[in-house]
Amino acid sequence: MGVSLPGGARRRRVRVLNSTFTVRKARRGDIDRIVELVREATERGKVLKRSRDDIRKRLGCFYIADVRDKIVGCCVLEVYNRKLAEIRF
Repeated sequence: MGVSLPGGARRRRVRVLNSTFTVRKARRGDIDRIVELVREATERGKVLKRSRDDIRKRLGCFYIADVRDKIVGCCVLEVYNRKLAEIRF
């Protein structure tokens, strides 16, 4: 089941407090930065460890946030059915 951003957009600009960032689906070229973000969060005890292979396999579920083309965050959107989904870092 594919999921697009609201309004079917490929990218969406979001403003939170004084920061503006773009949210988009992750691409293959993002894997290294996603691995780095997950490793950093794992070291701080914020998330469970994920292997590079797991990230690669689930890349279609990842969304990234970027500021001026620098990836600053990521999450996974797991859609289970039309009424149930889960957002995970």
